[in-house]
Amino acid sequence: MSAGKAAAGVIAGMMSLILGVVLLGAGGDEAAASGAGIGTLNPAPVPNGWAPWVARAGSICPEIPGPIIAAQIEAESNWNLNAVSPVGAVGLSQFMPGTWTSIGRDDDGNGAVSPYDPGDAIMAQGRYDCQIVEQLRGKVAGDLTQLALAGYNAGPGAVLQYGAIPPYPETQAYVPRIMGLAARYSLDQAQVVPANGQAGDVIAVARKHLGTPYAYGGGSKFGPGPGWFAGRPGWDCSSYMQFVHWQGAHVDMPRTAKEQAMAGQAVRRDQLQPGDIVVFSDHDWGHVGLYIGNGQMIHEPKTGDVAKVTTIVGAAYWESQTWKIRRYL
Repeated sequence: MSAGKAAAGVIAGMMSLILGVVLLGAGGDEAAASGAGIGTLNPAPVPNGWAPWVARAGSICPEIPGPIIAAQIEAESNWNLNAVSPVGAVGLSQFMPGTWTSIGRDDDGNGAVSPYDPGDAIMAQGRYDCQIVEQLRGKVAGDLTQLALAGYNAGPGAVLQYGAIPPYPETQAYVPRIMGLAARYSLDQAQVVPANGQAGDVIAVARKHLGTPYAYGGGSKFGPGPGWFAGRPGWDCSSYMQFVHWQGAHVDMPRTAKEQAMAGQAVRRDQLQPGDIVVFSDHDWGHVGLYIGNGQMIHEPKTGDVAKVTTIVGAAYWESQTWKIRRYL
């Protein structure tokens, strides 16, 4: 890594931190996402019968469970066995040749050690992730799941150098994206929603876009947008609600969280059901999410984060807020 790239990364990281602090009031706040409690692999969304390999790779160390393995593969190759990146990373798990030489094994027993074999690639990914966990354990403070993901993307040496997720834009986008995508592959976070009807359709749209970046002032009911600051296209919390309701049920919602809190049908807390929105306030109605059942919502949290599943019922931060529940469906 060049000195110029390091300096640019530090500046980008500082700007991301500054913007995150400035925009907390606009997008809501919560404790840092944790790798703990991600849960058991949901095999349904894993393609091509590869779920047993994903589950096996996810059993190597507790910091890297099956849903994280699956989310990484989606982010790395979109489950394309023959993927090749512009820099030469190959296969489902996008290994560079040098890394593959040290970590690859004939896990599927077919007589070849190949990053294009799904069993070999997925198991090597699990080993490498857990190897990074051990390299960082006790040396870098923070959530080991997220730090290991940063190490997978930027190299464990960069994590050790900075003592945190390195301030490279790609890595800072990669880690929250994986944490958001993991909800798709977790039985513990996959909720039972109406099989038919508008609520089920709206929740399905929201789930499809898990992992999309937060963009303050960005996006609309028609799709993601870059927002008021440069960055990857996405939504803020209220434009995400606009989008999922319009795309899932053709319901046209107001633009801001405060406006969304004042429209729709008022619902008591004991009547909360999947498809309702919950608007939160500690001083104003500044954050909104889509309730999906089992005490959880899907939302766009804040700058630097992505659309994700978050537990709200019984969670100290969210329970400390004032809730306003509205039904638009």
